[in-house]
Amino acid sequence: MNAASSPTINAEVLQNMWRTRPARAASGSTIGGVCTGIGVRYKVDPTLVKVAFIVSALFGGAGILLYIAAWIVLPEGAPAQSSPETAMRPKRFGHGMRHASSHPPTVVAVAVVAVVALIAGPHLAWSSGGLFGLALMMLGWWLLYQRTPVPEPGTSADTLGQQAAGDPVTAGGSWWQTATGVHTPAAGGHFQSWTPRAWLKEDPPATAADATQKTDGEDADSDVEPPLPTPPAWDPLGAAPFAWDLPEPSSPVERKPSSRFTPVVLGIAVIVAAVAAAIGTEVDWFGPARVGAIALAVVAGGLVIGAFVRKGGGLIPIAIPLAGFVVIATVIGNVNLPEGGIGDRDWKPLSVTDLQDEYSLTMGSARLDLTAIELDADKKVTIDMGVGDFKIIAPENMNLRADCEVAIGEVKCPEGLEGGPDGSQGPVLTIDAHSNIGNVEVIRD
Repeated sequence: MNAASSPTINAEVLQNMWRTRPARAASGSTIGGVCTGIGVRYKVDPTLVKVAFIVSALFGGAGILLYIAAWIVLPEGAPAQSSPETAMRPKRFGHGMRHASSHPPTVVAVAVVAVVALIAGPHLAWSSGGLFGLALMMLGWWLLYQRTPVPEPGTSADTLGQQAAGDPVTAGGSWWQTATGVHTPAAGGHFQSWTPRAWLKEDPPATAADATQKTDGEDADSDVEPPLPTPPAWDPLGAAPFAWDLPEPSSPVERKPSSRFTPVVLGIAVIVAAVAAAIGTEVDWFGPARVGAIALAVVAGGLVIGAFVRKGGGLIPIAIPLAGFVVIATVIGNVNLPEGGIGDRDWKPLSVTDLQDEYSLTMGSARLDLTAIELDADKKVTIDMGVGDFKIIAPENMNLRADCEVAIGEVKCPEGLEGGPDGSQGPVLTIDAHSNIGNVEVIRD
């Protein structure tokens, strides 16, 4: 990809993203090797990738579905060569689960169970939050690809089986091996003797002419020894000839100065958040959610600018948890939990005078039994539930009018005025039930 061109999303970019998708790690991973493979492919810390999946799981379970999908579509990389130390280590958690990914029926079964649990579950219904989490993860993948479009050998689907360039010993041999033609075996060989073989005097095969010359006394040149090799630069005194066949030490690689783009953007975000928090002590509008949203807007602006100048990749691990904080703070700030305590409640008034006008519970499970009540006049009961289940049991012949509302959960209440077997004549009990998260149910007994 041309560095001077602006990053765009088109069919060619999407095809390259898919073609160079990461390969799952065959070793050194916790479960399926997905996060480790992504980290190795795009040169980021796998822990940050795990944090991204966990945060996206808060958005309607999008992270769970994406992890299972990645487990299926990402190929498994080649296993690393094991050493005696690693062979004696205990197997990691999920070792068998990762190898089960090569069996399609097992993977499909896990995926089906996860999808059904997320979609059909009463409390984890797929909503716009799941789509938002999916969009964030896809944006993160695109930014990682823009940061590292060309994969290292063996880290992506299109480079499986390729090996990085070998060291001087295995690839071309050391200077001593090149000069003498003596190579150490690649595997199973012994280390070369401390005396270089070129130092050893070897007699050439004798011929008839040589024998005649020796007989005539013309063998003066036979005592000439071959020239000794010059010591390498790292051993100018020649004190360690047994190690001269080792490769020359490589020169240190000069590191390019790190970019200041990421620290500058983070510094601006911190300053803006601090100013907003200070103003929030005097103005109620600047709550924790809004302060975090302002800082997130600054970081997001830095990501957009960095996508064009190919900088700011370090902002991604900051933006993901910050976005999660904003979402959680917003949800908590909009939820007004009622009073009433935490736990299970079971109310059973025995007369109209015992029937209270309001029943509330912060968190738990509540049951209001009205089977012993006989109305002599119209009555209204208000129910305020924070988090949990609330069940109302009314007698069979009581006239009911229920108005039930649940922010997140399930409602089972009669609509309009519902009378008993004797019709809807007589006094009416009005039930006004509200719950933030949970279930509200009105039944007859």
